[in-house]
Amino acid sequence: MRRVIDLTMHIYEGMGIGRVFPQEQEFIIEDVLTYEQHGLRLCRFTMWQEPGTRLNLGSLAASRRNQPKLDEIDLGELYEKNTIILDIPKAAEEEVTPEEVEQAFDKADYREGDWVIIHTGWGDNQRYFGLGDDYALKSPHYSNEATQKLAEIMSANKSKLFGYDTASMGHPAKYIIPEWCQQKPRPKGWPSDEAKEYIRNYTAEKLKADWGGVMPLPQAGIMILGGLVNVGVLKKKRVKLTIFPLKIKGVGGGPCRVAAIEE
Repeated sequence: MRRVIDLTMHIYEGMGIGRVFPQEQEFIIEDVLTYEQHGLRLCRFTMWQEPGTRLNLGSLAASRRNQPKLDEIDLGELYEKNTIILDIPKAAEEEVTPEEVEQAFDKADYREGDWVIIHTGWGDNQRYFGLGDDYALKSPHYSNEATQKLAEIMSANKSKLFGYDTASMGHPAKYIIPEWCQQKPRPKGWPSDEAKEYIRNYTAEKLKADWGGVMPLPQAGIMILGGLVNVGVLKKKRVKLTIFPLKIKGVGGGPCRVAAIEE
């Protein structure tokens, strides 16, 4: 009997993902038509590219800018794909190391072409509701060396997608956290004047120091599925994964709905 598990994070007002860092736009719901006045409710949504669970393609990177965008990808490439679940338990602010990545693959029934998800436990039990901003600020993350190891192993095995259940893969401890997040009070993110000024002076070198460890994956042609939740609900270590990204024209990443199928 097939069992379908939703691995998608809620998108909701007040969520930590989307309002912590200067480049982010806080998710906002604005009523336009209301039950009380119009007999139905229609809303305006404001959000940035990565409000929760999201799919990033290789075309997110400048070196692959001419590759397919979200509206161009064949949905057949995202439907019921063989996926292996690797366990690397992590607590708040801990780092995934290359040694742990290698050990997790060694223990797994990893087959050629498999998609890969690493389960740290951070996305379980809907903790994002309770932690607020700390869900992003205190999330476990991946060292640059761990991401490089992932890219090496997955490329050799012809694997095309990596998924993670942390808030982000990287952790901007070099610049954004000390310069932005530790301000009291912390300024509002994009499109505030403070955020625009910060990003204006945020060079490619600074971005690489903060987030550059993520880049070996898209540079190797590996898609990144981020912000997964409920991975701990899965009973099996091999599942079929299906992703439906929003059909947004001309961009290399955006929100998606994700389901794991156990057979």
